[in-house]
Amino acid sequence: MVQAPSDIVEKRKAHGWRHVRLSVVVPIGIIVAVAILCVVVAVLGSAQRADEVALNAERQLFVRALGHHAERVLRAVEGIATSEAGVQNIRVRFDPTWVQNRVGLRLQSLFDQDFVFVADSTDKLVYALLGNRSVDPNWFNSTKHELMPALDLLRGRATENTDAIALGDADGPLPGGAHHRAVRLQNFLGRPAIVAAVAVAARSDTTAYIDAAPPVVMSVKLIDEHVLDDITSRLQLQNLRSVDNKHAADGDAVFELADRRGQTIGLFAWTPKRPGAEIVGSVVPFMAIALAGFALLAALVLRHMRRTAAMIAAGESRLRHLALHDPLC
Repeated sequence: MVQAPSDIVEKRKAHGWRHVRLSVVVPIGIIVAVAILCVVVAVLGSAQRADEVALNAERQLFVRALGHHAERVLRAVEGIATSEAGVQNIRVRFDPTWVQNRVGLRLQSLFDQDFVFVADSTDKLVYALLGNRSVDPNWFNSTKHELMPALDLLRGRATENTDAIALGDADGPLPGGAHHRAVRLQNFLGRPAIVAAVAVAARSDTTAYIDAAPPVVMSVKLIDEHVLDDITSRLQLQNLRSVDNKHAADGDAVFELADRRGQTIGLFAWTPKRPGAEIVGSVVPFMAIALAGFALLAALVLRHMRRTAAMIAAGESRLRHLALHDPLC
């Protein structure tokens, strides 16, 4: 059965369009798709890196804020331990009434310290404050090992691998590696805390006098919600809190505060800032416009190529018809 010329022309047009589509349209479509995919991956990758940089910066700011709070605690203790009255009533002649009123209650009421201790020259606890009342220092014998690292630092017994944080003397440690003062971020009674210790000695005392195993005033400030609220107001860390495990609410960051030996001091969580989401939000409208432009351009190109392929197929049919039908014959 002989096919009609119109059917042959249509089949040739379809064949020509398939050939053009396979040889031109498909590669162009693949190139456009890869380009769009690269743009999307680049934007999302940049957003993720921005979030990671912001989170690392917040972690550093949080640790720095804890350090600043520890310095304030240390200055509060130092103001009492290095006063002339402190030397007379603690070192020269121990006055428990004066210590209770001018050391314990003063640090508790004015500087919100949770525990206050006084250790003698043999590191024995001779005074302890719990809440707003003086208690028997022997109550804390079971937790004395948690106070010893700060005492070891002041006495010059700390090793090179100590995790103590020394905030120190302008001239460095005293002979034998001792310090006038020390402050540590550590666990106390199972909770993250700031432990500050200052040797009882006036600022005008000689180094030899200070180095002769002086009594030590110590305070413990638990890193509780009041401390975290203060840090939140300074750093604008949303929903900053202490957590019991590494699992927090979705979207929250968990930071493990550890000492120099890698031992966990506490876990803290907050809702981090996400500049990456802002980047994506600001770029998405332009990406949508660009993708719409790509789609419109591709449609116009395909339409033009389809028409061109149809014209080429029609021209080939006319030429073939003329070649088979000589008008002079």
